[in-house]
Amino acid sequence: MHPFEALSIDQVLKIVREKYVGPKIAFLTLGGGYSCLDFRKMTGSSKFYYGSIDLYDQNFVVDFITKYSKNRTFDLNQSIVSEETTMQLIESMILFYDNRDLLYVVVNSALTTDRYRKGENKAFVAIYNNKSSEHQIYKISLNKDSEKDHSLYKDYLDIHRSIEDRKVGQSVLSLIMDDYKLAPELEQGETIERCRSTGK
Repeated sequence: MHPFEALSIDQVLKIVREKYVGPKIAFLTLGGGYSCLDFRKMTGSSKFYYGSIDLYDQNFVVDFITKYSKNRTFDLNQSIVSEETTMQLIESMILFYDNRDLLYVVVNSALTTDRYRKGENKAFVAIYNNKSSEHQIYKISLNKDSEKDHSLYKDYLDIHRSIEDRKVGQSVLSLIMDDYKLAPELEQGETIERCRSTGK
């Protein structure tokens, strides 16, 4: 929970557009968190936005990793939405873009869908500064309905999914800006935690 009143994602998007200072940002999104890219609907984004890769189908993800990651392999027993896969996606982006002047951001999510899915509602976010070779990986954990509630409230799944997407998207923007005050209001039991951080 915030010790202060949380900002809306629209307010945070405005702050990012006005105050971000750094390399242009290249995004890769998978499975959710697309709200972090809503600045593309507005003016002035070309000052800090380089481009994005949108992966969705699992075979597309595996193909991308095996083509561009360092070891050109993917363990099919490995979860797509995991810290390990997120790191491979960052490696793949670096080779794909081949541009040292970018900030690379991967948003790798498993959120509410129209079928009841086993496992957590979560997202892994990787941020890599190619100039300094510094990277951080974070895990966002969101609450999940029970299978019974998921079945009872099917008419509201799109609304629920949209709320989750905005939470992940706003979290991503707060991590890029390195400002926890920009993070979304989280419910009890929901967290943003750092998994890994390395530098030169």
